[in-house]
Amino acid sequence: MTAYKRAAAATAAATALLLAGCGGSSGNGGSSATTGAIDFTVHSEDPKYSYDQKEYSAKAGTVTIELVNDGNENHNLLIQGISKSKFKLSVLGTGSSKTGAAQLAAGTYTIYCDIAGHRGAGMEAKLVVT
Repeated sequence: MTAYKRAAAATAAATALLLAGCGGSSGNGGSSATTGAIDFTVHSEDPKYSYDQKEYSAKAGTVTIELVNDGNENHNLLIQGISKSKFKLSVLGTGSSKTGAAQLAAGTYTIYCDIAGHRGAGMEAKLVVT
C-alpha cells in the first residue's frame, strides 16, 4: 500500500470515529436520542401551570416521553431522581415539542417543570413505572 493510500485510509477511519462520537444527542437538554415509539405524551398548559394529566404510566426500561407546549410560555420536564444532564425536555413557544428517552426502573417518580414558580404553582405529575 502506498503512503498516499495509507494516509487516505487513516483519514477515513478517523473521520468515521469522529462522526460516530457526535451521535446520541437529540437536543433535549441531555436526553437520549430516540428512535422508537413514544411511551406517552405530556402537554404543558398555562396560565394554570400544569401538565394535562396528574398521573402517567410506562413500562420499566427505556421510557420515551414527548413534551408538547400547548401554552404561550416556555416549559420543561424533568424526572425527580434523574440528573438534569441525563434527562431534560424543554419547549419554547406554542406548539413546540421535544422527545427524549430515559432509563427508568420500576417505581414511582415525579415529573415537573423547574422554571421559576411553575412547579410551585402545580406543574408536576406522578409517573408510575411498572
